Amino acid sequence: STKSHQNFCKKYDLPFTLLSDEERTTLAKYEVLVDKLMYGKPVQKTLRTTFLVNEKGMIERIWEEVDPDQNASEILAYIQK
Repeated sequence: STKSHQNFCKKYDLPFTLLSDEERTTLAKYEVLVDKLMYGKPVQKTLRTTFLVNEKGMIERIWEEVDPDQNASEILAYIQK
């Protein structure tokens, strides 16, 4: 939610805005929503995915099923190549 994003930004003193997609429109367009069963009930979950968008606004690289503890260093290594 927008509120949880604001709290996260405050907690970690982030110098940028995090976007929220409460209606899941963008998530659907990027095809990162999956249907799963949770305790026998169907739910939609978001796949942890990172998209690197280049200066022309095009997706240059996609990392799927990312580990949040490792993803930033992987992206930095890719960019520095």
